[in-house]
Amino acid sequence: MEMIKAINVSKNFGSLRVLKDINFTIKKGEVVSIIGPSGSGKSTLLRCFHQLEEIQEGIIEVEGKVIAAAGEAAKKYSISAEDKRQAVLKMGMVFQNFNLFPHKTILENIIEAPLIVRKQSKEEATRLGEQLLDKVGLLYKKDGYPLQLSGGQKQRVAIARALAMEPNIMLFDEPTSALDPELVGEVLKVIKELAKENRTMIIVTHEMAFAKEISDRIVFMDHGEILEEGSPEEIFQNTKNPRIQSFLNKIL
Repeated sequence: MEMIKAINVSKNFGSLRVLKDINFTIKKGEVVSIIGPSGSGKSTLLRCFHQLEEIQEGIIEVEGKVIAAAGEAAKKYSISAEDKRQAVLKMGMVFQNFNLFPHKTILENIIEAPLIVRKQSKEEATRLGEQLLDKVGLLYKKDGYPLQLSGGQKQRVAIARALAMEPNIMLFDEPTSALDPELVGEVLKVIKELAKENRTMIIVTHEMAFAKEISDRIVFMDHGEILEEGSPEEIFQNTKNPRIQSFLNKIL
């Protein structure tokens, strides 16, 4: 089953075209890492999937339903706000900078959306929230506040918060880029555990060894285009693309 599909997707910021004719598919249970230089459009693509950015051309489908259509494709589809909302609820997104509510406790941060959006009872939301905090190793911090946490702990809470909505698809936008190097490992460990659960995940990352280890497929982007995609072995060891070879030689 195709969980997310992009067909000829383009995105502009003013006169700058940041995504150019992107075609992308992720299947159920697949882990895909998107790599490439800064400014290549990786995070923008993720934000388009999550409907945080509007596309200018093409089609985006989530679980077989069209949730965005622009340009010529817009003439073929009528997409309701409710269809779009339901699709977004199926996706959990983890951002670079945590985005936790500073005035709420750790547990309150996690149960906020289930209470308000999914209309869960407080008892049900609290039970799930505590299970997820235990999963990321932070149950003992449930009554603390974000200010009292390290960057790595904040990001683990952010992952638990995304999981609390019980999404079918997890999107990670450079989840370790804002962390001190010694804190990166604790976050990657949590993501690795999620990958073992047969979850559908798209991860934008600069952590090459991690991407190589965890991914079913690697997508390499540069200047708003997908240059190549394939297995970790195909991309990291056997690519013939000189741009990818140059990028990997500089960072590995």
